[in-house]
Amino acid sequence: MESSSIELADIEFVKILDETVKYEDEVDHNLMNASCSLDMDIDIITLNSFIKNSILIRDLDHEIAEILNYTIIEEEINNDVSSLIEKLEYFSIDKITELDNAVKQNSSKIIKIAHAFKREDSKETTLVSAGISIFYLFYALLSVENDYEEIKKYLLDFSIGFNREHDALEFQEIFRLL
Repeated sequence: MESSSIELADIEFVKILDETVKYEDEVDHNLMNASCSLDMDIDIITLNSFIKNSILIRDLDHEIAEILNYTIIEEEINNDVSSLIEKLEYFSIDKITELDNAVKQNSSKIIKIAHAFKREDSKETTLVSAGISIFYLFYALLSVENDYEEIKKYLLDFSIGFNREHDALEFQEIFRLL
């Protein structure tokens, strides 16, 4: 009896894996095909595929890497995609098309923020996953209102920095100069 339960669990696991692979292939195909709609809900698979297939994301990632002395790990797409999804939800970005539009509308600001974060004294290369430009998109979105309380709330909600009040003021100053 016990071995049949294990076999059934194995069969179910393989079925789920097969369905996941089919879904990933379908999403990759749709995102690589320019004529297909990007009106897909954001989940781990669609976000990974978007990062992997978006020429704009790839170009912004490489420009940020050049500015900040990063090395992009192409084959390891953002290993913390669930964190990116939480932040996208924070900004009410639920669809790939909304993310694509936000990146397009804020691409120059994303690059300006990368320049503002550049430290002249830092010569070390930092390894980052593909999709780093989405991380910078969040700061571009915060810079629109440049509201101290909202910046502080974002830093607090996502455990960024140590002294949120001080950091929020610094971000406000950076955003004011953009």
